[in-house]
Parts: sequence; structure tokens; C-alpha cells
Amino acid sequence: MTLQRTRTSQKTQRRGEFVHLHVHSYYSLLDGTASPEQLVRAARQAGYKSLALTDHNALYGAVEFYQAARAAGLHPIIGAEVTLTDGFRLVLLVKNQTGYRHLCELLSLGHLRGGHLRFQLELKDLLRFRQGLLVLCGGQKGKIWHLARERRIEEARRYCRQMRRIFGNDFYIELQQYSSADFITNIRLRDLAYQHHIPLVATNDVHLLSPEEHLLRQVLHAIDQNTVIERITTAGSPEQHLKPPREMSRLFRQFPDAVANTSRIARQCRFEFKLGKPVFPRLELPRGETSFSYLWKCAFDGARQRYQPLTRSLIDRLSYELNIINERGFADYFLIVKDIVDFCH
Repeated sequence: MTLQRTRTSQKTQRRGEFVHLHVHSYYSLLDGTASPEQLVRAARQAGYKSLALTDHNALYGAVEFYQAARAAGLHPIIGAEVTLTDGFRLVLLVKNQTGYRHLCELLSLGHLRGGHLRFQLELKDLLRFRQGLLVLCGGQKGKIWHLARERRIEEARRYCRQMRRIFGNDFYIELQQYSSADFITNIRLRDLAYQHHIPLVATNDVHLLSPEEHLLRQVLHAIDQNTVIERITTAGSPEQHLKPPREMSRLFRQFPDAVANTSRIARQCRFEFKLGKPVFPRLELPRGETSFSYLWKCAFDGARQRYQPLTRSLIDRLSYELNIINERGFADYFLIVKDIVDFCH
């Protein structure tokens, strides 16, 4: 009986291990201070078994992070923090291949719609591409935190109902605590979560490896805003570093569900990159055509326009080169390049 209770206790403890799910590297440009490799190394030294990377509106560091985490024996979780047109943030975590494809769609849409440095994404866009993604409310940069802090409780309730309706059980309310004042907001968020059957999750919105790097983050913000450090008020808190799991569990000891849910989320995020071979986007092809058959037709149409007449040696040479392209799996690549050149012309 005692042995069984001990095993049950150990199993419960493992399930409750904290995992950092809201983490930025220096690919959150002029905001994060650490490289993906440094984050992985620090997480491994702190005893973590899983770690997420959620840079701003981008997946620039995703593959680098994934490879470093795998090499270190760490389970990598891929995601991004996205900025909506109302200025508030959401954190999107990838559960599977579908989720990764949808996150790429959303990031591309936001950048194309907004243009350079003007990322524009709307909540209705997430409605189209929600499958395969877990959604965290954005912490202190999220709308619900803002409403709860300002005691706009009825608006916060409407927002909870909206997000619950859109994302169901895949939506989580983040708790973050950098000062004693944040505890009151966390209590309000906990009450909202329980009222609307929304799970809680504890995060730290990591931008630093250690508190000492906060000055570096201030410098980065000063560069971004073209001002002096003394005027910077946007660089967050020194508490936003990669704290060890025991410290995070102690910080959120009044919210054990929020801690336990971090490992629950980590177990759901099982996406893996298929590295080592090229993966190209696919163009829309005429009915009945494959990439290779269409490339073959386009190449010979071009040859007929350039060469009169088509000699046997030219036909043999073009056939040889097309077959090499096909054997190497680059037919899609050549069609994409043709599409780009045609557009430029």
C-alpha cells in the first residue's frame, strides 16, 4: 500500500513539473538577449526536459532551436508570439504537422498584409487556421491581462466566452508574476478561468538568461527606439529570465493547476521537423499534370522558341538535364523559380 502511494505520488510530481512555454531568443529582434543554443544549454543545466521557443511574429530560430534541443536531449516545442491589430499578443504553440503549417500560414499572412515592420493579424485569421495549435492568452501583453488589471471584469468575461467559443479546450489563460502587484491580477484571472472552464498556465515570458542581462535588453530597446537608456520604459522586468523549475513552482504555489498544465501542454506538442531533404511549396498545376510532366512541357516549349530547328543532340541534352532534375527531386523548385521570373517580367 505504501509503495503504491509512493509511486502514485512520484507520477503526480512528474506530471506537475514546470515547463517554460513562453520564451524569446535574440530572434525576437532587439528584444531577446540569448541565442537558441544558449537557452537550450541553460534549460538543460536547470534540469528541464522540455522547452518552447516563441519569438515575436517569426520562426527564424525554430530549426536552430530544434536541432540544439534534440542534440541536448531536450524536447523542443515550436511556437510564436503573434501581435494582433489591436496591439495585444497571443502565444501559438504547435501540436502537430497541421499546426506548424497553419502557424506558417498565419505568420506569412501577417507579414504580407502589414508590410515591413507592420505585422497585421486579426483574430478572425486565427479562426481559419486554429487546427493543430494551442493558444495562450499572451500574458501581460495579452488583452485579458489588461482587462483584469484594469478591473474591467465584464469585458474580460465577454472575451473569455469569445475565446472559449473559438478555441475550446485549446485556449489557456496565462499567469505571470514579476511583482507582488501581479498577484492580485492573477487572482482575478484565476476566477475568470474557473467561471468559464478555461485552463490556467504559468509562464514567465522569458527574454533573458539571467537578471543581469536586463541592462542589455534596455540597450536593445534604446537602439530600437533611437533614444537613450534612461528613457526606456518598455524593457520589462529583470524577473523575465529562465528561472529553474523549483523557483517557478514556488512562485506559483497558490496556482498548482497552472504549473501542472505546463507539462500537460508540453506532452501535447509533438511536432517534429523532417530535416535533411528539401521541402518546396507546391504550385497549382494544370489538371492531369505532375510537377515533372509540366516542367518537361515548359522546357520543350521554351526550347522550340529559342532553337530552330530542334536537333537530336539538343533534345537528348535537354532530356538528360530534365531527368537529372527529376531524380534529385527539384522539379518543384524549377517551377517555383519560373513562376517568380514570369512575375518579375
